[in-house]
Amino acid sequence: MVIVAAAPVLQFDALSLFYTTDESLSDAPILVFYGSTSNTLNSSVSSYSRLQAHVYTPAGFQSYPRLAISPSSSLYAAVSCLPREEQGDEVSRALAFSLYKYFSELSNVTKDAWIKRSFTPARPSSALHLFNDAHAAELASRMVKVENGRSIIKDLEHALAAQSVSHIDVDVILPPDSISQPSASLDSLGEPDDHSEGGPDVRYGKYAPLIESFGEVAFIPTSTVHRAPSRPTSLNRTTYLSKAQKETVRREMCELVDTEERYVHKLVELVHSVAANFRDAAVNASTNNTDSNTRILGTLFPPSLDRILEVNDAFLESIRSLLEESENAAIEDMEKSTDGTSIHTTSNNDIVDATGTLAFAKSLFEWFPKFRESYSDYIQAHSNFRHCLSILASGVNSDYARLVQDVGEQRLMSLLIEPVQRLPRYSLYIDNIIKQLPVRHTAVRWLLRAKDLIAETCAQDSASSQLSRAQGRLVELIRNWPAGLHTHGRLIAAIDMQEVQTPYNPYNEPDADECVLLLFADYVVLLHKPPHSTTTARGLIAEIENHNSLATPNVDHDRENDNRLVFSESFLLEDLDFAEIANGCSLRVVTSQYGHARNNRLPHNRPTTKSTRVFVLCGIHEGKASKVIKEVAKARVEGRYAEEEREKPTWEARNIDNDGLSIGMFSAITAQGCKYQANNKLASIRIVIDEASGAQTIALGERGVEILAVVELMGQGFYRLEIDALDEKRTRDLVTASEFFAVLNKRRRFARSRGSVLD
Repeated sequence: MVIVAAAPVLQFDALSLFYTTDESLSDAPILVFYGSTSNTLNSSVSSYSRLQAHVYTPAGFQSYPRLAISPSSSLYAAVSCLPREEQGDEVSRALAFSLYKYFSELSNVTKDAWIKRSFTPARPSSALHLFNDAHAAELASRMVKVENGRSIIKDLEHALAAQSVSHIDVDVILPPDSISQPSASLDSLGEPDDHSEGGPDVRYGKYAPLIESFGEVAFIPTSTVHRAPSRPTSLNRTTYLSKAQKETVRREMCELVDTEERYVHKLVELVHSVAANFRDAAVNASTNNTDSNTRILGTLFPPSLDRILEVNDAFLESIRSLLEESENAAIEDMEKSTDGTSIHTTSNNDIVDATGTLAFAKSLFEWFPKFRESYSDYIQAHSNFRHCLSILASGVNSDYARLVQDVGEQRLMSLLIEPVQRLPRYSLYIDNIIKQLPVRHTAVRWLLRAKDLIAETCAQDSASSQLSRAQGRLVELIRNWPAGLHTHGRLIAAIDMQEVQTPYNPYNEPDADECVLLLFADYVVLLHKPPHSTTTARGLIAEIENHNSLATPNVDHDRENDNRLVFSESFLLEDLDFAEIANGCSLRVVTSQYGHARNNRLPHNRPTTKSTRVFVLCGIHEGKASKVIKEVAKARVEGRYAEEEREKPTWEARNIDNDGLSIGMFSAITAQGCKYQANNKLASIRIVIDEASGAQTIALGERGVEILAVVELMGQGFYRLEIDALDEKRTRDLVTASEFFAVLNKRRRFARSRGSVLD
């Protein structure tokens, strides 16, 4: 964790507060805490020569714990500008001197922004004297002492609480074609070979030691489910097939055929009886609502249902024939078998299989790909079945309602869900068969491949369809959700919070506004929680993920409107900066609007306007601001790269967890030429490795890049690390791979790129 803004240290008893406003600076409040330094309280040295002063304005807080007022200092010009009767006053001299020092240390960017905001056509010359010695003296002479300084100090400490960042996101760019694709192969048991997955040494070549310094490989979900090939969870490691095992294998295969026969019988009833009756009713229905009812029936009984019946009927005939053909040989083999009999192999190492297991396994592997298209369509449609059924059943005196009543709504739903529930049962039968087979049995490989085909088909309820359903659920569950707000990324987290107002003291706001923050890969949405609402972030996630029971239309929610969460605001994630305060109990969020860079060496693309908000974390995230910051870092990476890029084997995410001493880092590792999301900013921190081989740098300030680190390979395990940042001096270090992250962590400017509030 890295501190990006330290809390002010103000002593109650040793300070006096002076206050004024300045019309030339939009009536901005200006506070100066003045007092003697601790080592001069009992000193014979004149008390006015050394003092402490702490200045706070909208431009930020600055502390001077030991300030020497010397006539030889250039800052003493402000004292000379005081009225003659005030130049002899110790306090007036201190105020003028400290204000002038504060103004002299303001950056030109801050001064220009303040002047621009304060400029008025009626007083065009008012900005000419700002921030000079006369300006400081004028403010000092108008300052008045504030008596309740102790309470103001407490408020200021809350407003300027220490800020820290525990996790940042980084882009790591390698030269083109420098990342090789991982290879994977399976042995006869479905287990990876020793070199199947291609580790960093294989994939990244000479850059591998450096890439390993970015931590462990991290996972970011995509629409396509990538599965490792199945392995036997419990495999008979002997080299023989006992009589009992043969009987069990045969029984499992027969049971699969028997259950398949009952399943096909249910499909016949569903398609040729139930669905046919509903379709006939649609043909004979009057013209009223015909189109609507036809669409509903098309969703409830999709064409894929008929294809499922067709393919499973043919599949049943195939596996039934296989068992019948091998039945006599299997019975004869089991009668001759004794426990401990070894299996026999042919010259080509195939097992002589009298039980028919190998032929049965090959048949499963041949047929399961034919299930994919029809079952995939049906799985994606089944989430709307209950909603369609409720619409048909609600019709008064309609043929559809009568048909639903005749069949029974519960039984009809049970029939409709059968195809979805059937697929996982194939995997269970396969597992039961594999448990009995010896380690060298050739059927194991075919069974594992068939199991993978079923798993891939079950996973066809893709993330893209889940995303569209989640969007629909949000419209139904959140009051006033904007019709034009469509997030292009998944919902990553929902967080219960309370927003506190300035000076951000949660103890003074027992009735703080309760809200829920939704973190998407591209957006942050803030929801207001009505006073009597019991909805929590966790409950909202459960409602969104509840695909099987769709909400009724919005017109039925009138009585629930007072309890539903209400849409408040939305922000692009790239326009927000997050920091942790109050020991991880609260989040400070800075909302920004960015302009365009005119000079890449100057931060003209820094926020032109900022607003700071503080939220106290509640619920399961209470006291876990670092966890939220990490989720934000991952979300930035996910939202920055197009999914087609993240699907490539040459793209990888890595993570170094925060250990409390050093900052955590979530990195996207990719080669030059990768695709980003359209019109999206790049990471504020960009690390380019081996520019000489084609990894191109980018100008500072362009597309949001604030820090650029260039790594050059020097040979013999050494790297030259050159870090350049906006308004910072360039640094150069010679490091090894093991030292690389430590040097990055040492450069505090990396943390400042995210979470800093004061410029």
